[in-house]
Amino acid sequence: MKLSSTRSLSWTPLRGQVSFCFKLSAKYTLDGLNKQKNEISKTVAQKKKESKGQDKCEEEIAQSKSIDDKIAEQKKLTAEAIE
Repeated sequence: MKLSSTRSLSWTPLRGQVSFCFKLSAKYTLDGLNKQKNEISKTVAQKKKESKGQDKCEEEIAQSKSIDDKIAEQKKLTAEAIE
């Protein structure tokens, strides 16, 4: 095998590994944000059930909307980086 072909072979897998690692990291971040959102949703559901719908849960809903914004931003960053 020639030296020049060895260099091209070693570069190609490395580029794929970096892309894979980034995708994995982005997925981990999104999973964490989704987990936070689900916990807040469960809290809201429990509070509304206990108060029979009287508790507005405004603080929790504001937190949930904030996390929605973070999720949308993370998805946008991920899409831009992969392209």
